[in-house]
Amino acid sequence: MIPRLVHKHEKKMYRFLEMLPGLFVWGFILSPLWLGAFAPTLIIFYITFLTVFWAFMAIKHSIGGIIGYKRYKKELGMDWMQECKNLNFDELPEKATLPKNLAIPSIPVSLKSPPWSKGPKNIK
Repeated sequence: MIPRLVHKHEKKMYRFLEMLPGLFVWGFILSPLWLGAFAPTLIIFYITFLTVFWAFMAIKHSIGGIIGYKRYKKELGMDWMQECKNLNFDELPEKATLPKNLAIPSIPVSLKSPPWSKGPKNIK
């Protein structure tokens, strides 16, 4: 019954499903206006929840920005060339542990450093 009905009105159904996300968004945005008339208590909780949620998100992202900036400043002082030289390439996984969709011939090419880089040139 439903597949026949959908097939019969396929263009109208497609257009309705195309409009559905926009209708939900506009209903959500305009909900304080129409919901305030029918359920004012509900809209008070709704607006309070949104206020507390966005305040929490602002505090969370501010703290994350401060932590990230401190890490950035710490890592600016690191000698990354020495870190590269300290890497042990013998600890790379065996071919059996690599994903099946990874082309094995591309691994040695990708592990070699490009000629213009300042990194170590003696990578196997």
